[in-house]
Amino acid sequence: MTLDNDIIDFGLWVKGRREALWLTQAELGRLAGYAADTIRAVEAGRRRPSQQMLEQLADALQLDPRVRERFFAWGRMKRTPVLPVADVATTMVPQQHRIPPLALPELVGRQALLTLLQQYLAVPEVRLMTLVGPPGVGKTRLARALGYGMERQLDAGAAWVALTAVASLEQMLTSMAHALQLNPAPERPLRQVLCEYLQACELLLVLDSIEPLRPAASELTALLSELLAAAPRLKLLVTSQAPLQLAIEHVVAVPPLALEADEDGLSPALQLFAQRAQAADHHFRLTAQNVPVVTAICRELDGLPLALELAATRCRIFAPEVLLERLDQRLQLLTHQGNDRERRHHSLRAALEWSVALLSPAEQACLGALSLFQGGFSLAAAEHVGGTGPNTLTMLEQLLNHSLLTRLELPAAKRRGRNHAAPIPTEPRFAMLESIRLFAYEQLSTAARLRLARSHAAYYLSYVQQDAPLWRQESVTWVQKLEREEANLRAALSYSQTQRDGMTLAALVVHLSPYWTQQGQLDAGRHWAQAALALRASLPAEVTAQLLVAAADLAYQQSDYAAAQELASESFTLDQTLLPPSILIRAHYRLAWIAARQSNYPQAHAELQTALALAQSTHDTYSAAMLHGALGWMARDQGDFAGARSAQEQSLALYRQRNDRLSVAYTLNALGWIARDQGDYHAAALLHRESLQLYQAAGHTSGVALSYNNLGWAAGMRGEYEQAAALFNKSLNLREALGVERDCAWTLSDLGWLWREAGDAPQSAGYYHEALQRYQRLGNRRGSALSHLGLAQANLAMDDPAQALSHLRSACAILLDLHDRRSLARLLEVAAAHALATGNHLCAAERLGAAEGLRAALDTILPPSEERWHQHLVANLSHTNTLGIAAAWARGRRQPLADLLADMVSGISDE
Repeated sequence: MTLDNDIIDFGLWVKGRREALWLTQAELGRLAGYAADTIRAVEAGRRRPSQQMLEQLADALQLDPRVRERFFAWGRMKRTPVLPVADVATTMVPQQHRIPPLALPELVGRQALLTLLQQYLAVPEVRLMTLVGPPGVGKTRLARALGYGMERQLDAGAAWVALTAVASLEQMLTSMAHALQLNPAPERPLRQVLCEYLQACELLLVLDSIEPLRPAASELTALLSELLAAAPRLKLLVTSQAPLQLAIEHVVAVPPLALEADEDGLSPALQLFAQRAQAADHHFRLTAQNVPVVTAICRELDGLPLALELAATRCRIFAPEVLLERLDQRLQLLTHQGNDRERRHHSLRAALEWSVALLSPAEQACLGALSLFQGGFSLAAAEHVGGTGPNTLTMLEQLLNHSLLTRLELPAAKRRGRNHAAPIPTEPRFAMLESIRLFAYEQLSTAARLRLARSHAAYYLSYVQQDAPLWRQESVTWVQKLEREEANLRAALSYSQTQRDGMTLAALVVHLSPYWTQQGQLDAGRHWAQAALALRASLPAEVTAQLLVAAADLAYQQSDYAAAQELASESFTLDQTLLPPSILIRAHYRLAWIAARQSNYPQAHAELQTALALAQSTHDTYSAAMLHGALGWMARDQGDFAGARSAQEQSLALYRQRNDRLSVAYTLNALGWIARDQGDYHAAALLHRESLQLYQAAGHTSGVALSYNNLGWAAGMRGEYEQAAALFNKSLNLREALGVERDCAWTLSDLGWLWREAGDAPQSAGYYHEALQRYQRLGNRRGSALSHLGLAQANLAMDDPAQALSHLRSACAILLDLHDRRSLARLLEVAAAHALATGNHLCAAERLGAAEGLRAALDTILPPSEERWHQHLVANLSHTNTLGIAAAWARGRRQPLADLLADMVSGISDE
């Protein structure tokens, strides 16, 4: 309060000084040795203090020696103009400031960061710290907690300056003076008064939400620099979406709450949600049933504290499952009706609107274009879809500075070749939180959305077309690149389907089908293939044929041989004069493998020979080599090892002629399998090691894993089980790192076989069980059936025929449905082992004879990897000395296939 001549009444001055020290009248009275009523009378001007009282009041009010004498003289007069306000501001001891307390919930998930920042702020050299982060991440809450923690460590404490509503530097200066409880004379420059007051202060000044002053950035930074220069013990803590770009600034990016569980088993995001949900509804509790759903809610909201708090209040109305389903409408759903928050924090939409409004029109347009990307994007993608050309990088930098984008950290790719220790830097990649992305997308017009989505789909079609050669040459890089863009590829597929753009959709399916196969995403692949086939009327014959073969490949990988055969065969109903030979070769190749899986080797050979003639007539050496290799694999299955070796050697020669080192490496592995099946384990190991060296030289990790796996087989067949286990595990570790589920399932099955051979049935069962789970996730029915057989064998070794029978029944149902007669022969042998274990010796003999007869009819052999187990089974049956064994064996061998299968199903079902 001031008088006309800038004079304050003595009593009012005492009151102002007391309040600046955050003292009540009673507290000042205790410090000075007087009753509260006496202090009240002095402040009201009803009592003039004595000299003794003045001295005690001066001590209690912590007055500077330079002020005390004038204070004494003023107090003895009735109304003498002694202490103008302006003079007080420059001469009195700095007040002890406190940030006004608020009734806030406990700060969750920030304890470690808070402690670190408090230690950081305590360092004398740290004068200016800026907390940056996206809207709703909790910068203000963290800054308030920091202020509370620091105010008792500094002589003058901490002061809070809220800047959300300021529109100019003058308003900012006024807000700072108000926070510091300064009331200078109007004619004195406020900037000067602040500098003079702060020069003796050891104070933390918190400037919250400084973004509205960004348009006056140069003036703002000049003011902050001036304050820091004038006040050597002043520290500034600023919250902002963007750094201030001052050399003295220490920038701290405040992240969303972690989604990973801590030592208590709950993630910080989950803890915050639960805390606020219980505050909204005291009945809410985390349970084993709802934790996965609440975790999904936290993940969907990116761990953003404001979003989590607003979502948690909805638990009064919605069960977590319903809330999760409604989060696609989060901008409408996540609101707050109370008056205990700033307006911009009343809803997720308000927070985002406030932040985006700070951008320039060009930056807002760029943000909208980037909202088309899902799961992140590269600079090249942003340049193509955003349409800002050479300005894209500048725009991205601005959006990064405003914390509306984040830069994703990606592992560097490995260099190819022998000396590939040095990483290749990857292209920068960016993303935005899903809530920000949804808001930015919502701002786009319908026309803009369609235009940008068309550009987005075109870019990703070009992306997969350019990378198509990589899937054979450098499959690891190819998988990683496509895996990184999965969400964007799904968006491009969805747009193409919605807009009935058959050409784009079909091309995406054709180029992605090898990726879906390798990653085990067969259900998704077949879904998109069917969506594209529904638009085939608009497609040229060549594209339709490519699509049919790709769809057949996907169906084959799920052991859906009937659908695969129908799709591949349909390609031959098209006008073949319009089709390139390569497509027809692929269709014959797929039909050959379908026939082989159903043990129809004559048909398989016919398809391969037709395709080979076509490849040779068109000088397609790659396809010819591939077809020779397929002939070699089928000859091996039939026990024709000489024919198998000859075919693989022809394949090898063609690959070497093409200088296709990766295919050479693969074919060497195939030759190693043949040598191993013939019992030449030394030659097999040499071939697998040669293959390994080629893969290692090429930096082809999946090939390295394949070679280790094959070396494991060679060691296991020699009976070197520990060495085999080490090699299999090397392979498994590489395959797990690559994330290729199909290959991991193969190696897990191989480890199940190994430990069965080594006599460790429990460990064998463990590996087969894990393989079964993976095959079931992949939808690979044949792999699931063979895993069931492996588990049945392990269960029998553990004297658990009941569990073995359960697995036998599961395998039988699948193999009969697949018409996989070669695998049915193995099923008969495991069923024989079950009959033997349950004392039904004649049934066991009949089933062994039936398996032998089935293989003879199919012109196949007992797999060499099963010979040791088979011989042990036959020996155990012979040792029973049961009469009629030979006759039962012969009876089973003579039985017609249809009757055999019917009896087997009946027998297994009845046991």
